[in-house]
Formats: sequence, C-alpha cells, structure tokens
Amino acid sequence: MRPRLRQLLGGALVCFLCLAPALLDAAPLPPWSWRFIAGGVTVGPVAFAPDGIVYYATGDRYLYAVDPGGTMIWRTDLGVRPAGGLVVGPDQTIYVTLENGGLVALNRDGRLIWQARVTAGRPFAPVVTQSGLVLTVREPATVEARTHTGRLIWGIDLETRVSTAPVLVPDGSLLVSGTGGELLLVSTDGRLLGRRYLGEVATVLGVTGQAILAGSADGRVIAVDAALEPLWRADVGSAIHTLLVGSRGDIFVISDDGMLSRITPQGILAWRVRPDSGSAVAAVAVVARPETSATPELRATAPADLLLVTGTGTLEAWSREAEPVWRVQLPDRPVSLGLSPAGEAVVPTGTWVTYAYPAGLTPGGAWPQARGDPARRGVAPGALEGRPDLTAYERSVDYLALRARLLAGGQTEQNVAMADVAARVRAGHDLAGRYPYLLQLSEHVAGSPYFGQLSQFGALSAPRRAREEAIYVLGEIGDLATARFLARLLSHETDATLQTSILASMGRLGTPIDRELAARLANIVRRNAREGPDNALGHAVVAFVESVHLHRGGYLHPDVAQALLTVAQANYSRQVREYALSTVRLLAGQR
Repeated sequence: MRPRLRQLLGGALVCFLCLAPALLDAAPLPPWSWRFIAGGVTVGPVAFAPDGIVYYATGDRYLYAVDPGGTMIWRTDLGVRPAGGLVVGPDQTIYVTLENGGLVALNRDGRLIWQARVTAGRPFAPVVTQSGLVLTVREPATVEARTHTGRLIWGIDLETRVSTAPVLVPDGSLLVSGTGGELLLVSTDGRLLGRRYLGEVATVLGVTGQAILAGSADGRVIAVDAALEPLWRADVGSAIHTLLVGSRGDIFVISDDGMLSRITPQGILAWRVRPDSGSAVAAVAVVARPETSATPELRATAPADLLLVTGTGTLEAWSREAEPVWRVQLPDRPVSLGLSPAGEAVVPTGTWVTYAYPAGLTPGGAWPQARGDPARRGVAPGALEGRPDLTAYERSVDYLALRARLLAGGQTEQNVAMADVAARVRAGHDLAGRYPYLLQLSEHVAGSPYFGQLSQFGALSAPRRAREEAIYVLGEIGDLATARFLARLLSHETDATLQTSILASMGRLGTPIDRELAARLANIVRRNAREGPDNALGHAVVAFVESVHLHRGGYLHPDVAQALLTVAQANYSRQVREYALSTVRLLAGQR
C-alpha cells in the first residue's frame, strides 16, 4: 500500500504544481483604480455622465457625484430615500426617483431644478428622449410626459396596470407592459399606437434593431416586431428579472434562479449556465466590441463580450460562448455593476464601499445601467427620437385648421390664432396628440422673418404680436431642440423688445451658453448700452445667465462676465446694475 500511496500522492503533487500557475493566472487580484465610501448602501444602478462622472444614490438619502479618479465632487440630500431609478439626460440633467413617488431633477452641480409627484407608489425609472422629454408612469395605468424643465405636457390612460419600467423602441415610441399580459405602444406625443396580448405578464422589457423583447414571469423571452406581431419565444426555465442586448444582437438574460442565459437574435437558446463558483449572477454589463483587456494584471487571453458580478463576490469577464476570460475576487459582496465610458468596472458593495477596476472594456449594446446617455441608455443603436413629421397629423382637423390660420391667413387671423395657442398653454391644457405640431408651428411663426416665409401664397412673415406669442409658447413647452432654435433666432433679431422675449424663453428652457452665444450676449449688451440702455433688455440678459446657472451649473465664461459687467457699468437703472453685479458674484462662487 505504501508504494501505491506514495505514487498517488506524488502524482497529485505533480498535477497541483502543474495547475497552480494556471489557477493563479485565472484569478489575479489587481488593485482597484479607486474606492469610495458612501454613507449608505447603493440603491439601484449607477449612472455615468459623458465626461466619466459617476452618479449613484444611496440609502442615506444622498445622491453622490464622484469624478473618474474616485474623488467626491458633491453630495445632495434628496430628503427621501431613493427608489433606484437614476437617469442622466442628454443635457446632463440628473433625474432621481424617490420612494414616496417623487421625481427630482438636479443640475450637474447637484442643485435642484424641479421636482414632481409622478405616482402614489414606488415609481419606475423615467425614460428620457434625446429631445429632453421625460416620460414617467403614474400608478396604476397612466403615462405622462414632461419637458426637461418639468412642464407637464400630456397624460394618457392605458386602462391596464403597468407591470414594468417602460423603454423606447427604435422608431421613438414608448413600450409599456400591463399586468393583464399585454404590450402597448405609446407615441411620444401621447397617442396609443398599438396593443398586443401576450398571455404572459412581462417582468422586463428590451429592444434590438429588429425586435421588441419582453421577459416574462413564466421564464420566457418573447419577441415581437414593430407592429407587435409575434416573432419567436425562447424558454429559460425561470422568471426573468434582467434582460440586456449585446452589440451583436445577442440577448443576455438573468433569471430568478441566478442562471445567465444567451439567446441568439433568431430566438435560439445558445446556453444557460451558472458561474464556476456556483453562485448566482447578480448583475451584468454588455461590452461594445470584443477587446482584450488593457490591464496587464487581468492577463486576458481572449476577447470579452460581457462583464458580470456574482453573489459570492467575484467580478468576471466572459466571452459570448460562456467562457470565462478573467476573474477577480472582490473585497465585499457586490450589489450592482456599472461599466464607465473609460472602461472601468464600477462595483458598489453591501459595505457601502464602491470599487473601480480597470477592466479596459467599452460599454455597449442596450442595458439599463447606461440609460440616460444619448448613445447608450437602453435604446437600440440608431434609434430615432426626434419629433414626429407633421405629415403624421394630416388627418387632424385641429392641426389643419391651425395651420391654415397661421400660414395662409391675414395678420389679424395670425394674431388671433397664435393667441389661442398661447391661451391653451397658459391654461395648462393637456396637449396629447397636439404637442409636436404646436411646437413646430410656433417655431415657424417665431422665425418666419429669417428662416423661411410662412406661406407661398400668404404672408411672408408673421406680425410682431403673433411672433411674441409664439416665442412665449416656445419657452413654456419647448424642448432641447427649441433651445438651440431660439439661440439661433437671437443671432438674427435686432428688435430689443423681441430680444427680451427670446432671452426670457431661453432662460425658461435653460439654453446652454457656448462661446458663440456668450459673444452674442456681449455684443447685444454693448450695442444696447451704446444706443440707449433698455432696462427690460438689460434685466433679461442677467436673468437669462442666472437661469442657465440654475439649469446647467456654475461657470463664468469671459464673454458672459463682460456682458454682465457692461450692464453693471452702463446707464441702466440701479436695480438692473445691482442685479448684474450680484450675478457676477454668484457665478464666481462668492456671496
């Protein structure tokens, strides 16, 4: 027995020595890039700004902003525990849902812009379009739309209780699921476009370039086309709580039993596996393209297609064939996972510590953690989210009548028609089905002297009164595209009264000040001061700068400072001059 025992032990030792380097290579432990300790556990996924700033909400009621190096920039007390919905809009406005049913919008400095009560219960994460429209679900069955400034535009009753957070589909429509087992498509102007009964209650939604996806409580992924007609079904065996779409069109699914599955774009279940550790998959991020890790410590030997964390505390990169590329042991149990624009894996843990590892992988595909970024926010690549073409309303009597009055009528008729539109907006009427054409017709009227005649057969330009009403309407219900339109209109307009109206509307929209607009403001003030100061215009310039400071965060561009100092030193009223000086101190961080 001894020789035999010695032989077995010797063989085992040889095997161990042979395998030990491979085991070490498979589980390296590189140092983290940075770590940050918050005042509570992270609630929901993290979100990233295009410049790499990481935002995350925690159980201590705070929203944190951390720079790409792991240093806290600021934290803001939300007043109520967050509910897990965190979105960064295309204008870098930060939207956070709260457990009391509230939604708050913060600027990049962490200051409150606006807040609203969007539901009586725990809210779903909002959906934000490229034009800045904020779409939310109000329990039990209402979808509402607000502008990026918080103005409620429309609400539509779906007549069924909503079961999941909504998503945008490639044509720009909103996809919603109901507890009755149906899928519904809603246009971004507040019209119900379609309804399809699935026979299963959806727990999560997703989209690819060719299909709309619903993961169900019965453990199936159901694909339908743009008309909600069935394409295929794939069974993964357990209720689905996470659904992501890879850059190649593969669908990655986490089910309630902790298994991770890959379904091909054709609906074939390619594999269903659990990590080697035997632990459940906690969260997944999708990689844009197969890349070898840029970090030597990770020693990646094959391209990675997805990143995941497990319940036992490992961070792993896998190929699309479920082959582990590398694995690291985390110091603590992860609660979520994010992949930054710089390729860092950001992992909040249950001990309130967030770790960042240099994974060297580019985020891509469609996954909820990136929602809010114009390029990656749960929308299929190439999705169109612009305004509907006005030809979509050719059968609308209201649109055709308004268009005729504004574009082909006389000046009196144009004034009356635009005053009617402004009255609707002032009264806060629901603009469902009307919002896009009211917005675009108002832009046409406001810019008619400079950007094209109103009608081939009617007036070349709208009268001044109609233009003033149109500019007011744009400031009340305008979107991010309207903000750019008004900035362009200001570069052409020379009338001080209309310049004042344009600046007031631009201020309500939080129009960003770039170098061109900053120089334009300085020129307007210099010319007005030289020709005879107009107190209303001087006040409007200062108020506009102050409003942008609220919406966009603090800064002091030299041309903006020059415009404010010109107002402070010119022959404007004392009140206007003091207002300009106080705004300069505000932007300079002084009191």
